[in-house]
Amino acid sequence: MKNTFTTLHLPSPLLFTVFSLVLLLTGSACSGPACGRDKEAFIEKIDHLVEQAGKFDWPTDDKRWEKYDSQFENLIENCYDEWDEELTIGEHTHVATQIITYAYRRGGGKKLKGKLKKELEKLKGNSEELKETLKEDVAPLLEEIGQDIEEMVKELEE
Repeated sequence: MKNTFTTLHLPSPLLFTVFSLVLLLTGSACSGPACGRDKEAFIEKIDHLVEQAGKFDWPTDDKRWEKYDSQFENLIENCYDEWDEELTIGEHTHVATQIITYAYRRGGGKKLKGKLKKELEKLKGNSEELKETLKEDVAPLLEEIGQDIEEMVKELEE
């Protein structure tokens, strides 16, 4: 199986997240131990993989990601449909959240956080300016993300 995530070179964590959610909704069925013996085992496999991804601080193009990307791709593309009917709304939401978490960790989210922290440290002592900048620049972005999530939820309810 060709590693889709390496081929994409992950231009952005958002693209990876969108791609992963599409895979979640359109995956094909598989069976066997790779998918877990039941839905709980399937969710545990996803949780474990996401936990492992959080331990690494590798560049997005590092070959060591291939093993984890392959496992992730199998779980989402091939195994999701096997347990889809049995998952509760809460479990579906948990899986979707884990997909986003994996994308964040895989896409260099920790590095971004570190760089942002480094830049914010330069502003120590200028808390008013920092608050204003965050209010003007970051708050609209967070609002946009929140609106996008609300729209997705409304579409799912229709």
